[in-house]
Amino acid sequence: MFDGQNFSAPFFIQYGPGNTPTVDHADKFLYAVSNDGYAYDGNHLLVGRVPLDKVQRRSAWRFHHVRTRQSGHREHCWGRNCAAPPICRISDME
Repeated sequence: MFDGQNFSAPFFIQYGPGNTPTVDHADKFLYAVSNDGYAYDGNHLLVGRVPLDKVQRRSAWRFHHVRTRQSGHREHCWGRNCAAPPICRISDME
């Protein structure tokens, strides 16, 4: 579904007992995390979401990224590009 290695090994996020969707609009979106193509090892982590009724439509998926404005204010956004900057990198943890 996704081109290249970006978002090629997604793990879906479950919200609590019985998957109770009470936060992050989980009643409207399916959330998933993925690295750069390795099941249990990779260099970075991405977050994606898609409306629950459009999971199989690649064009409906959006990926989290942070945009820094000139003022220095960081804005959290959802964009179409799965090559968006990852939410964390292995080098950030070393």
